[in-house]
This record gives sequence, C-alpha cells and structure tokens, in this order.
Amino acid sequence: MAIHTLRTNFSLMLRQPETIVTQGVYRWLRHPSYVGSLLILAGIYLLSPMLAFLWLAFAFFLARAVQEESMLSVYPAYREYMKRVGGFVPRFWR
Repeated sequence: MAIHTLRTNFSLMLRQPETIVTQGVYRWLRHPSYVGSLLILAGIYLLSPMLAFLWLAFAFFLARAVQEESMLSVYPAYREYMKRVGGFVPRFWR
C-alpha cells in the first residue's frame, strides 16, 4: 500500500523526491513501508524464535528512516508534515 501510494516517488535508493506524499497511508505514518515490514517480521518471529533478527531489522529501518528524514527535512513542507504525522506510530493527539 505504501509503495502504491508513492508511485513514481518510490525508490530503493535514497534520492530527492519529486513531491512530498502526504495522502493515503502517509496521512498517519511517515514510514509505513518500514512499519509493515516490521509487522511481517514480528509475525515470522512468532512462528520461529528469531528475536535477534527482528532487532537487527528494526535497527536497519530506524537508521534508514533517520537518513531519509535528514534528506527530506530541507523542505519546509516536510518539516510541517513531521509535526503532524508520526514516524513509526500514528499520532492520535496534536
């Protein structure tokens, strides 16, 4: 869902976006694809004891999110977006 919402802004490599996407699942989370991947990995962990792998995956996604936000924070619109929308957990408060 996250990749579909991004459309042409999606890339496996870090790059400057064409536009800042704030609709779809990005209304609630700044990193929905990472959250989805972590939820899938958590489900796999429930089926087999691979807790160390889950923590490594979380560390990877967190580091990648920090890099992305560092690159995107040069845009005033993204800084405003960061104030409104949670990174890995939705903000239900303002």
